[in-house]
Amino acid sequence: MTPPGRQVPEFRLQRAHGNRGWLFALPIGAVLLLRLVGAATGVGPWEAPHESTEIPSAALDVSTTPLGVPFPAPSGSGGYSFLRTRDDGVTPVTWDRCQPVHYVMRPDGAPPQAAHEVRVALAMVSRATGLVFVDDGMTDEAPTEDRASYQPE
Repeated sequence: MTPPGRQVPEFRLQRAHGNRGWLFALPIGAVLLLRLVGAATGVGPWEAPHESTEIPSAALDVSTTPLGVPFPAPSGSGGYSFLRTRDDGVTPVTWDRCQPVHYVMRPDGAPPQAAHEVRVALAMVSRATGLVFVDDGMTDEAPTEDRASYQPE
């Protein structure tokens, strides 16, 4: 016990009462730090969802399993190469077999049986790859070199 008129040294107060302030401050500091990092990087549950203008959104006709089955790979060995690979330089760029490939045709200057021939050719590609093609009809859009590959319309 401290005699009247004398103060208790600060270190004894801390030891007697404990330094429990950090128990309260630590979780609050951690949450604030995460929010600051998230805000700086644009990541976190507080960020409003936005639609990409470069990546197509999921189509309504997406399946949870592949829509088709490709032919089995031929036996034996042989050479091949992929036309394109992902950023790792190894993984090939592929179509999603759980989603049909939609296409349109522009009949300008095409022979009379062009639409039928395209359908026959795509049926052959479908049997070989397992991809499913959907004919979305005709278009009058002329091809251009600088057309975006994805047009959210």
